[in-house]
Amino acid sequence: MFHLHQNVLINMFAVLASLTLIIYGLIVGKSLLAPLIIALLLALALLPFARYLQKITHSRAVSAILPTLGVFIISLVFLGVVTLQVNNITEKWSTISETTEEKLSEFKTYLTQNTPIESKTLDNVFKTTSINEIQEEYLNTNNATYLTQIIFGAIGSYLLTFIYLFFILLNRSSFKKFLLSLVKNSKEKTLRSTLSESMNTTIAYLYGKTKLIGLLIVIYSIGLGISGVDSFILIAVLASFLTLIPYIGNIIAFLLAVVLGYLSNGETFVLVGIIISFSLTQFIESYILQPYVIGHEVQLNPFFVILAVIVGNTIWGVTGMILAIPLLAILNVFFLKIKKTRSLGKLLSN
Repeated sequence: MFHLHQNVLINMFAVLASLTLIIYGLIVGKSLLAPLIIALLLALALLPFARYLQKITHSRAVSAILPTLGVFIISLVFLGVVTLQVNNITEKWSTISETTEEKLSEFKTYLTQNTPIESKTLDNVFKTTSINEIQEEYLNTNNATYLTQIIFGAIGSYLLTFIYLFFILLNRSSFKKFLLSLVKNSKEKTLRSTLSESMNTTIAYLYGKTKLIGLLIVIYSIGLGISGVDSFILIAVLASFLTLIPYIGNIIAFLLAVVLGYLSNGETFVLVGIIISFSLTQFIESYILQPYVIGHEVQLNPFFVILAVIVGNTIWGVTGMILAIPLLAILNVFFLKIKKTRSLGKLLSN
């Protein structure tokens, strides 16, 4: 009995130690591994297209270059939209600052007149929320060297992703043969099936997300346009793409719309319109679009989705949050295929 408990404790310690080392390795190797995993997911999604191109062009290089260039161009267009929106915020920053200070002053006056809170107390509370103070503090604590490192690091990871993607597509047969060589002949059929299902799961998720983003752009554009938000199409595009970041993305999108819509002109009607637009869109996305557009290929238990997003954020920040759901879905495919982990796969499934 003692030996049994001892073995259990040893196994638990080994599992915890392994998980700790893996997580530490992921954190330390983020700059190398994050672009690689993004490239792997994109390669899985682009694999059918690459196979089709190879069939009609009889060139593996062409079948690797064209999908990579296509994704690269799409990403550049999105970055261009983001840049335009950042410039728009910069141009309107003085107006936004003035409107924010004015609305805060009105809010403090309302609280002073209608609640027991004293004006002095409110002044102390809102003192730290001054737009100008935040801007000055940001400029003082972020020097040019630090910003340059961040920018060049982001550009390096961005370009590295497409380099990985090209070589993965180019050498896809070699990678597949290597994986098949790791298992016995009796397990080869199961591995082929698992790899195929992983590819289908990735395609289903990315294709479903693409359709969902397209529909959300239309819905957001209509709602924000009627509300009188400036640059409503650009905000709709950004808000729709931000849904790639689970849960947090919607909050960021709402704040962006409030800053550019309400705080740029101060109209209460615009704020009400933004709140209604986002509330209705979130309802439509959650209860109509998400189940039917994404489909039943990527069905995971919501609890484990939230947990995966939190863990992803802890390890890799925003990148981890974006990758959490597709990676969990692929892992679940393997869990369901392997006999020893099938019960875990059923637990993760919705």
